[in-house]
Amino acid sequence: MKYFKSKVCAVLLLSLSPFLSVSETSAAKERNEKVLYVSLVKKNSVNSFLNRFATETAQLVVTKTPVANAMASKILSAPSDARLVLVELQEENGKALPGEKLRMDNFAVLEMPVAQDIHDLAGIKSFSEEIVDEETQSPINQFAGHKQITQSLNTSTLVIEQAYLEEKLKLFSGATVATLAGKSVTISERGSKKGKDNARAFLKQEYEAIGFTVTSQPFGSFVNPGINFIAEKVGSDPSRVLLLTSHMDSVGNAGADDNGSGTIGALAIANALKGIDLKYSLRIVAFDQEENGLYGSIAYAKAMNNDGTIKQLMGVINLEMTGYDEDDDGAFHVIDCNEGTSAELSSALMRVVNRDPLRLKRVAACTNRSDHASFWKYNAPAVVISQNFFGGDDNPCYHKSCDKVDRVQFDYMTRITTAVGRAVAELVMQPNPG
Repeated sequence: MKYFKSKVCAVLLLSLSPFLSVSETSAAKERNEKVLYVSLVKKNSVNSFLNRFATETAQLVVTKTPVANAMASKILSAPSDARLVLVELQEENGKALPGEKLRMDNFAVLEMPVAQDIHDLAGIKSFSEEIVDEETQSPINQFAGHKQITQSLNTSTLVIEQAYLEEKLKLFSGATVATLAGKSVTISERGSKKGKDNARAFLKQEYEAIGFTVTSQPFGSFVNPGINFIAEKVGSDPSRVLLLTSHMDSVGNAGADDNGSGTIGALAIANALKGIDLKYSLRIVAFDQEENGLYGSIAYAKAMNNDGTIKQLMGVINLEMTGYDEDDDGAFHVIDCNEGTSAELSSALMRVVNRDPLRLKRVAACTNRSDHASFWKYNAPAVVISQNFFGGDDNPCYHKSCDKVDRVQFDYMTRITTAVGRAVAELVMQPNPG
C-alpha cells in the first residue's frame, strides 16, 4: 500500500456516475432505495454522519441528508439491501473499480457482494470500510481548546532496552517458545481464536508482572466476535488518561512487524515506566480485529463516547509497525492529518525527536487505515506512529508468511519506541518536585 497524497479541491470532480436530479432522488426513495450524500467538508463542520474519513485539509463524510456549505458533494442511490463500501485509494488509479458507484478525490464508493472481503480489490492498494446504517453523533469541537500537558521534564534518561524488545517479540511472534500458565506454547500466529487467546494470555502475564491492572472488552457478534486487551497504571489524577494502543491480531502469520512490533513496543514502554509515579493514568489497549476492518478500536472508541469517558482523554498514541527500515535512514511517520487537536500529540513526540540523538526524521503522510482513525470520528486527539510505510520503504513481507522476527531491524525499532516512550512519560509523569 503506497501513500497517495490527497489533492482536495473546492470544486466538484467528475465521477463515473452522474448526479441524481431532485426527481430522480424522489423516485429512488419511492422505490425504497437508499439515497446517500458523499461530501467534502471543512474539518469538524459536520457532527452527524454514517462514515467519515480525514484528509490533510478536509473531511469526507457520508450522510443521509444533504450537507450545507459542502466544498463538493455527490448523491448516489442503491438498493436498500446493497452492501456499500467507502474506499480510500492509496495510489493513483484512473480505472473504474468493480462495482464503483462514484469517485471523489482519492475516495470511491463501491457496491460489493456480501461474501467479498472488503479489502480484496483485485490488486488495488486501498483502505476500505463498509458504509454503516447508524449515524455517528460527534460533538463539534468536543476537544476544542484542549491543551496537552507540557511538563518541564527531561525524560532523556528513560531507556528502552533493545534486548527486552528482542526477547519479547520473539516470544510474541513464535520464534521462541513461551510459557503460559506453566505450559509451553508457541504463538506462531494471531489470526485464529486460539492464536489470539494465547497472545492475550501472554500480554496478561507480562503486564501483571510489572504491576498493571489487566481487563478486557469483548465486542462484536456471535459470527464476528473479538476481545480487546486492556492494561492500566492509574495516576494520582485518574480524571485524565493517555491511551497507548496497537493491534495485537495478525493476518494468520507470525506478524512480527505487523503488528508485533507495535504491541511489544507498548509493553516495553510500560515496563520502562513501571517504577515511576504517574500523575495521569496510562492505559495500554491492544485491539483485536484490526486486520478485518478496525473493529476492535471502533468498538472501544464508541464505548468511550457512549459512557462519556472519552472526555477524559489526553489523547491516543497508536503504534503500528515500527520494525522495518531497509535503507537505514531513520524515516518514520507521525500521522495526525490535522484532525482535532491531534497535532499537539505530534508536537509532543517531535520535541523528543528534535531534542534527543535518536537519528529519526519525520516523513509526512495522512491516512485513515489504522486504529487512530476510530477516535477521530469523535474528534478525539489521536496519532499513529509507524515506519516509513507510505514513503516508499514499506516492508515487502507485509501481510505475508515471511513477516518474521528475523526481518525486524531492532535498532530502528528501539529508537522509535524510545521516542514514543519519552513522549508518553512527559505527558503522564508527575512533575519534578520544586
